[in-house]
Amino acid sequence: GLFPNWEKGHDYNMYWPPEQVAELIPILRQVLDANGLHEIDVAPGETTNWAVFHDLGYADTIAGSEEAVDSLGLISSHGFVFGVGAVRSAGIDILRHKRPDLKAWTTSISWKNMNVDFIMDYYYNIYSTKVNGLIPWACIQQATRWIGGDPNSGTAIRVDDYGNYTVEKGYYYYKQLCSAGQPGMAVARVRLKKPLGVIAFASNGTVNPDSLIIINQNNNNTKAEVLVKGTESKEFNAYRTSETERYDEIGKISLTNDILCIQAPARSVTTLYGQFCKNG
Repeated sequence: GLFPNWEKGHDYNMYWPPEQVAELIPILRQVLDANGLHEIDVAPGETTNWAVFHDLGYADTIAGSEEAVDSLGLISSHGFVFGVGAVRSAGIDILRHKRPDLKAWTTSISWKNMNVDFIMDYYYNIYSTKVNGLIPWACIQQATRWIGGDPNSGTAIRVDDYGNYTVEKGYYYYKQLCSAGQPGMAVARVRLKKPLGVIAFASNGTVNPDSLIIINQNNNNTKAEVLVKGTESKEFNAYRTSETERYDEIGKISLTNDILCIQAPARSVTTLYGQFCKNG
């Protein structure tokens, strides 16, 4: 009832005060258990972004109820980001102080203009918000089915009214990230210097290689020199998406004295997959 979306036929949103959310969480847990649905966990729903989850009092109010905290299986939020201030972990930190095991998922992130910019939103969600899972908004869209049009029209695959589909450029930018960050891997620490963004994943005992993602939001080509520590890989296979490339293989790049040197074209994302040495 907060916005008149019902008449527009768009999102049927209804405002839930933080107190009402905190009250319902343990009730829902009891109902699920009473019906034998013990493997289904409870989440508090989705705010617009993680800043709202904190600023409007949802995290504090839930944390104030021991029963609600104990009943949670997951916390989640949309990731519609309006400025860097919208991606921060304050609300998540409040609940993880009481439940260190608690997972947090960003359940919708806008594709924006399907270019390098939305990949930086992933950087902020990983390192500033500290979520465990990232799910983009509508990977496959048939936008004509949206009453009034979809306000987040970017996507990976677009389907028309006749069943034909096109693979959009957003798919290839997203592939740079999700091919590198696989289940069971660990997020590695990074330091970055603008205008470059860096995301790194460690194998963490999985079959997936250590990987590194370099994001250049700048309109100019930029030389990146990255100090790489903690990996056995001395050579990396590199792939890139830019305004003219679509997850193109660009060859092997080797470390020299733990330094990885790479030319990052304007508005590009480059992903590097570590290769183990034969003797190491």
